[in-house]
Formats: sequence, structure tokens, C-alpha cells
Amino acid sequence: RDNDLNMGISNPANLNSDMSGHIIFNQGFLPSGIAYGQAGYSHEFDSIGVFSFNFRYLTYGEFTRTDESGVKQGTFTASDFIISAGYGRVINQYFSIGANLNLLTSAYDTYTAFGMSVDLAGTFRHEKSNITMSLMFKNLGFQFKSFTQKNQEPLPVNIMLGLAYKFHKAPFRLGISFHNLQNWNLAYQDPNSTTIDPITGQVIPTEKPGFGEELLQHMSFSLEAIISKTIFIRLGFNYHRRQQMKILDKPGAAGLSFGGGFSIKMFRFSYGLAFYDGRGLNNVFSISTNINDWKKRGEIPQKSEKKKKTKKKKKSEED
Repeated sequence: RDNDLNMGISNPANLNSDMSGHIIFNQGFLPSGIAYGQAGYSHEFDSIGVFSFNFRYLTYGEFTRTDESGVKQGTFTASDFIISAGYGRVINQYFSIGANLNLLTSAYDTYTAFGMSVDLAGTFRHEKSNITMSLMFKNLGFQFKSFTQKNQEPLPVNIMLGLAYKFHKAPFRLGISFHNLQNWNLAYQDPNSTTIDPITGQVIPTEKPGFGEELLQHMSFSLEAIISKTIFIRLGFNYHRRQQMKILDKPGAAGLSFGGGFSIKMFRFSYGLAFYDGRGLNNVFSISTNINDWKKRGEIPQKSEKKKKTKKKKKSEED
């Protein structure tokens, strides 16, 4: 929980007065021409709380349209869009709450779908011990227009729990997050995977994932190094993503991510890189600024100009 509006949009319970007036622009790039981005703004209303407004999009690029015989019939595109409004309020020195209202739309060629969802979150923060905990219910909602008639699809509900600890005498912050807690069985089991005993020739049943494996499938880990007030470096590892995306003989860095950011005057720049497999990289760029800082900066020359006029007036009166 800091002044990064990206964190406030992801978790509305983290919206706070330090984010008021912030504007963010994010742009991400995935393989095969897939791109996504976000623009957001937050504003604090006294005695009410902090509100956020953001727009997100994801475009899958251009596809070739063919008939059942494979004859080309032009091209088409596919995209997803989300318009969101968020609200966060600090209850007391320990607890804060928040919610997002999301309007969802998808346009795949001539097919469209619309939906609505809410995200509900609560955060506990103990400043003396530098511990932060958050619980979030994400994507609670429904689809009120499906791609085809009488084929409504459920939204991907996600119950998440996050823990963070900042060392008192070292510039490091550790984080552990749990995702998809509403579904314990995340480990993939290949239904066609069989093992034959070379002696007896009998089929050996595939061993089911144990408790430890299933638990790790829900966990992500992070480490942040706070170099200074204006520079930070982050490292993350998502075990579930690694197991889902790695190539068996060449797992590489699947599941790992790292990034960093720095501030120059009134701008904050961030970059992140996530590894999906050997070729699947996710690059994200972010820039943010606070319009309140621009307003304050604009007041300085006005005040100095006013002082000059006052001095001239006094001098003319003395003359």
C-alpha cells in the first residue's frame, strides 16, 4: 500500500489519499501481436473516500477468416474492453475497504458479449510491524449478453489473499499471494498419461498431486528492493504459471518475472517482464504523474509575478 495507483486499481482497498490526482498509462505486449493497455485516474473526495476510474483493453490482433474448406475470406479482429470505477475508504489506522464496479465487453469478429462484475476487498495494515494483509473477491458478476443465444458463461471468479512484510532495518519487502482459493484442484493431470510396468506389463495408476503440490499451485512469491525513494527493483515467481506454461524438456524461466521503476521530477516510469515459456514474454511499460504537482508548480510563477507587481506598486507610491 503506497502511492502507486496501479495497486489501487488492482486492489481498491489500497486506494488512499496519496493516490489522489494520479494519472497512469500502461502498455503491455505479448507474442503474436497481442497487446493490452490501461489508463486510470484517481481523486479523493473529502470525508467520502478515494475514487478511481480506468479503462482497460486487450486486442488479439488480426486473424484470417476461412470457410470450412479453408478458403480465405478476408480478416477479422478480436478484443476485450473493461470500464471500471473504484472506491476505497480507510476505516481506521488498521483497516481499509474498497470495491470496483466493472463493465465488460468482448467483440470477436461479428460476435459480442456484455457483462458486469464487482471486486470486493479489505486490507489490514500494521505500520509498527510493517505487515500488510489483503483479502479480495474478484470478478463477482454475470454475463447479461452472451456470444450466442442461450449460452451464458460464468465469470472467472477469483478469491485472493495477499501478505507483505517490510524489513525494519533493510530495504526489502517480501510478499506471498494466494489465488483461486475457491478451487483447490489447480494441478493439471494428463488423462492420457499412463505408465506401464516393464516386468508385469500392467498399467500403473497416475499418482495424484499431494497437498504440497496443490498448495504451491495457489501461491506466488515476490521480493522488492527499495533502493531509494525514487528507485525500486522487483522479482516475482508464479509456481502455477510455471507448471502450466513450461516446456517439459526446456522449462527455462517460465513463471519468473522481474521489473523496476524510477522517478524523475514529476514522472514515474516502470517496466516489467514476465516469462511464460521459452518464447512467450510479457513486456509491460508504465508511466504516471500527479496533476496536483503540476498545479502546485503552476502556482509558483503566479505568486512570484504577484510579488513583482506589489514591489512595483510600492516603489511607484514611494516615488
